[in-house]
Amino acid sequence: MKPILCIALMLLPVWTIAQNEKTDSTFALVEKMPEFPGGQEALIAYLSKELRYPEEARKSGAAGKVVTQFVVSENGSISDIQIIRSVGCGCDEEAIRVISKMPQWVPGMQDGVPIKVYFKMPITFKMSTDESKNTGIMQASFPGGDKALEQFLKKNVLYPDEAKKNKINGDVQVKFTIQPDGSLNNPQIITSLGSGCDEEAVRAIQSMPAWLPAKKNCVAMESAETLSIHFPPK
Repeated sequence: MKPILCIALMLLPVWTIAQNEKTDSTFALVEKMPEFPGGQEALIAYLSKELRYPEEARKSGAAGKVVTQFVVSENGSISDIQIIRSVGCGCDEEAIRVISKMPQWVPGMQDGVPIKVYFKMPITFKMSTDESKNTGIMQASFPGGDKALEQFLKKNVLYPDEAKKNKINGDVQVKFTIQPDGSLNNPQIITSLGSGCDEEAVRAIQSMPAWLPAKKNCVAMESAETLSIHFPPK
């Protein structure tokens, strides 16, 4: 999905950071400021084409202004990209990625000589009205999704001999906790079948790889999950 850019803010580059005219031979304010090749309209067109809304930010409802600062050198190349104000959830990284791919700029000039210049550029990530209603919470998930979870259970869940003997047919429901690092602990039987099925369900869950943890505003958090495991295994 394409982000909505707050283009007007791009007209406020360096002026807000120009405390000193010169810092280690890199200027913050010069007679002729650096310019994207083709000017402001070309910069807007470039960002509209290249910028992508990070999936993590979209799912979590994260939005806001990423303020970047970078150096435009004497030959127009870009270096030293920094985040001055962060949004997180992949937006900072996306802003850096797009800026690092830019073609060479028209360099800034001082006394008719090309010179290094600090340039500050805000980029705003904004979702559509419907997407902006997201709660900011992403649910925990098995690595690879539901289909991978189904395959794991099919391969790893065994049918206990006692359950076979008693012709047990049904679901064991297990509740467990997923930690911020994706590890699983504290499995508890919610719905029991007995005949060794409860123990086998717990064993299978404890043998699982780490899950993708739940997140709120892109920060991993502890969550609870309930899983039904069928016997005989399908």
